[in-house]
Amino acid sequence: MYQTKTVEVRLNDQQVSTVQVGDCIRFFLEGDLARTVLCKVTTLNSYELFLALYEDIAFEQMDCSGWTMDEMMKATYKLYTAEEEKAYGALAIGVEVVDVDKSNSEDHSNGD
Repeated sequence: MYQTKTVEVRLNDQQVSTVQVGDCIRFFLEGDLARTVLCKVTTLNSYELFLALYEDIAFEQMDCSGWTMDEMMKATYKLYTAEEEKAYGALAIGVEVVDVDKSNSEDHSNGD
């Protein structure tokens, strides 16, 4: 999953808004929570709407090659409501893989 992914998309809520360039974040792999990827934050770009983010960033960077805009928006609204999006906006987090498959018991960084 993270071999080609260079952008992680999140709601820019209170928890995520504390992330800074240079921070490390451990992500749990969807479908296999025993596997994780440690990433270093390289960039942070805020958007008012997920649509604006998706219009600005190539889907390939989000590991969504071949997806349509409609598929991106439907997947996003399964995770976040339109009300949350209006209140917080969207955040594109540029990431660089640092390490893969660390034990969850060793996790001392932020994750999702």
